Amino acid sequence: MAAKELKEDQQGDSVQLVYVGVDDGHFGTKICLETGECFYRASRVARGLQAAGFGDDRQDTAYEIAGEHFTVVENTPLIAAEDPRYVIPTYPINPINRVLVHHSLMSAGLGGKEVAIVTGLPIEEYYVPGTNNKNSDLIDKKVAHLLSTDIKNVNPSVDLAKITKHNVVSEGIAAFFDMALNLDGSENQDTSKLIADRAMAIVDVGGKTTDIALVMENGRGLYGARSGTAALGALNLTEEVGAQLQLRFRLNSVPPAKHIEQAIKTKVYPLYGQEHDVSDIVNQVASNLASKIIGFMRKKIGEGHDIGSVAYVGGGTIDLSEHFRKIYTGLSIFPERPEFANARGAMKVAKYIHAGK
Repeated sequence: MAAKELKEDQQGDSVQLVYVGVDDGHFGTKICLETGECFYRASRVARGLQAAGFGDDRQDTAYEIAGEHFTVVENTPLIAAEDPRYVIPTYPINPINRVLVHHSLMSAGLGGKEVAIVTGLPIEEYYVPGTNNKNSDLIDKKVAHLLSTDIKNVNPSVDLAKITKHNVVSEGIAAFFDMALNLDGSENQDTSKLIADRAMAIVDVGGKTTDIALVMENGRGLYGARSGTAALGALNLTEEVGAQLQLRFRLNSVPPAKHIEQAIKTKVYPLYGQEHDVSDIVNQVASNLASKIIGFMRKKIGEGHDIGSVAYVGGGTIDLSEHFRKIYTGLSIFPERPEFANARGAMKVAKYIHAGK
C-alpha cells in the first residue's frame, strides 16, 4: 500500500495526506510521524484561560471548543490541571483530550496539514467486558470526537491540523504492530520468528492503566481470556511519591506534578535552595507499584512456560524496568524508547493498514 495518499481538493491541487500515530494517554500525549520522529507532551490541561502572556503573538496554549476555553499548562506547573482519570465525560471523548491531541499535532509541525491518525483505547474499553466483541459505541464516539472541527486556537495566527481520517485500535495491539512492522511497512523478521509458533505477551504500562495483550501465534489475534487491563500506571507512582514528599517535608500541599516527575527521574527534590536525596521514597513506591503490576501479570500471563516472549512497553516501564527484569527471564524484551511504542505502532497501522479505509 502506498506510503502517501494524494487527493484532489476543490481547486484541483494535490494535497498530501500525512499519516500519524497518536498515543493520547492520561499521563502524556505521544505523536509519531512517518519519518520516525516522535514527540511527547504531558497531558495537562486546565479549564478557562490561564497564565496571561506578555503580548507575545506566539502564545499558542489556549483553545476554544463550543464556547468553552481550555489552556495547556504543561510548562506552567503551578496551575492546577484537570486529572484525566476523573473527568466527565470519560477522557477518550472529553474536550481536554481533543485539546491535547490538537496541541500535540500542531507542536509536531502539522498545523494546517491534512492528517490521517490512529489512536488507541485500553483493552477493557476497546472490547465489551467479558467478550471479544468491540465496544463499537465508545469507538465510534472517539472517532467522531477527534474528527469534529469545533475547536480553534485562541491565537488566530495558529493553524491546527485537519484530521480527515481517524481509526482506533486496542492499546498493546498498536505496540505489537510496532514490533511486527518496520518503518517502511515491511515485516520485521525478528518478530516473525518470535511469534511463529509461540504467543507474545505485550505488557503496556501507561499513565492510568496497565494493559496485557497476549497475541496469538503468527499474530492471528488475541487470547482474550489472558488479556486485560488493570488500573495501575505511572500516575499511581506520581501520586504516591507526591504524598510521601509532602509528608516528609511537612508541606502544606502536594508538590506540582512536574516537580514530582523530576524527583522520580533524578531522585533528588530541591527545596528552599537545598537538594534532598529522596531515592528511598522513589525506590520504595516504585517497588510497591511494580509488585502490584507483576501480580496482575502473573494472573494473566501465568508462569510463562507456554509463551515465547514478553515485551514491555509504555512510559511506565522506564521507571519499573529493573523490577520487570527479574521475572520471565529469557523471555523479556525491552524495545527502544518504549514510551513511543504505541504511537509508532499506531502510525504504522494508519499508514499501511487503514490508509485505504
